[in-house]
Amino acid sequence: MARQHLEQLNATLNELSPDCRAAFLLHGMDGLTYGQIACQLGISESMVYKHLTKALNHCAKLLDDSD
Repeated sequence: MARQHLEQLNATLNELSPDCRAAFLLHGMDGLTYGQIACQLGISESMVYKHLTKALNHCAKLLDDSD
């Protein structure tokens, strides 16, 4: 069951734009700050915030749909 959930999460993340997915992974997996992510991706911190918000909402939809 855990493998299935990981596959669903991976598929959901692959639906995001590359920058959105990268921001999500850099923050959640690597623990980078918004400033560090902005620097690495060459975008503003406010864009990082928008990407993370979009990614979290997209993942939340996956959780809502699985209930």
